Amino acid sequence: MSINYNLKKKFEFQLKKKELLGIRARVGFAEDVSPSMDRLYASGLMDQLNERILPVAIKFDDNAEMDVTSFDTKVFELPGMTEGNFDGYVRQHLTNGKRSVMGGTCYGPPIMHFRDLWFNEKPKGGFLGRIFGGGSAPTEATREKQDPAILILQTDGDNQDRHAAEQAVQSCMSYNMYITFMTVGREDFSFVKYLADKYPNVGFLHIPDLRAISDEELYEALITDELATWLKNAAV
Repeated sequence: MSINYNLKKKFEFQLKKKELLGIRARVGFAEDVSPSMDRLYASGLMDQLNERILPVAIKFDDNAEMDVTSFDTKVFELPGMTEGNFDGYVRQHLTNGKRSVMGGTCYGPPIMHFRDLWFNEKPKGGFLGRIFGGGSAPTEATREKQDPAILILQTDGDNQDRHAAEQAVQSCMSYNMYITFMTVGREDFSFVKYLADKYPNVGFLHIPDLRAISDEELYEALITDELATWLKNAAV
C-alpha cells in the first residue's frame, strides 16, 4: 500500500507557502515507547501519525527516507522508513513484542543518537562522555559539508533526565540540527516549553489529541516561521 497522495500534496503546499521548496534536510523521527504510550499504539493512532510525518522526509530528504528510533530511557535504532516499507512499519518495529519494559522517559539518548548519526561524531567515553563534554568539537568543515537536519521527537510524558537532555540540546547548536518536540496528551510539558523558549534550534508542537488535529493543522504547526527561517539560514 502506498502512502496517501493527499498527505504529500498537503505538506508540499505548506513548503510552498513557507518558500521552502527545494531545500534539502535530513529528517529523523524519535518515537516514545514507554508504557504510557500503549494506548496510542493499540488504537492505531501511531500508525496514522507515522504516515502523516513521513511526507516530511519524502519532501526534504534526497533519498526520501526518514531515520527512525524508538526510545524510553534508552534509544533503539530502527530501519529507515520509506514509501516502500511504511505499511505495517509500526506493527513490525514498534509493537509486536518490542514494547518498553523500562517504564521511564529520557530525551537525551535519542537526541545524541541523531547528532552522532548525522554528523559522524564519535565522542569519547560513551553516552555520559558525549553529554558532559567528551570528544572533540565540530570543525567548520564538518558543519559546512552536512545538510541541515530536523529531529522530530514525539513523547507523551515528561522526562527524567532534564540536565542531560539540556546538555544534549546545547551540543546540537554547534551543528545544523533543529529539534522539534512533538508532545501528545494532557501533561504540562513545562521542561519542553523551557527548552523551546531558551534555544533557537528547538521547537515545541503540542497536540492534546491526535484524533482532533487535521493534516493541514499538523503541517502548519510543524513548519513554523521559526523553523522555516532556520532552514533557509542553515541551507546557505
